[in-house]
Amino acid sequence: MKKLLIALLALTTTAFASQGWLTDYEAAFAKAKESNKPVLAVFSGSDWCPPCKRLEKEVFESREFRDATKDGKFVPLFVDFPRQKSMGVRQKEKNAKLKSKFEVKSYPTILLLNAEGSILARKSGYGGQSPQDFLAWIEQKAK
Repeated sequence: MKKLLIALLALTTTAFASQGWLTDYEAAFAKAKESNKPVLAVFSGSDWCPPCKRLEKEVFESREFRDATKDGKFVPLFVDFPRQKSMGVRQKEKNAKLKSKFEVKSYPTILLLNAEGSILARKSGYGGQSPQDFLAWIEQKAK
């Protein structure tokens, strides 16, 4: 059972990586500055937070969202706070600093940031928005 759980948790991280999500803040902002695109930062408890899991399944795994990610409409940054999945000490520290810097109090929290790191928009929680609604929110707030 424990091996199965570890395998499932690894797949979650792999799914985000395979969709082009970055986990390094500095790399995300370097790419944002280079491309003049906003950063979509998702703060998640990927292995324990029910709304985070729903957001991933219903929005981030959708064709519409994957296409928007591939089209480079924004730079996706995934900031995870797992409870069971192992994560390097350095990554934990970086994520904790980001959580403090952006005053993240709950999961999921989604921030749309400009290339300099200023908050353009904040969304806390997930209320079942469609991928189209989620992408429309990004487009509206990125202007």
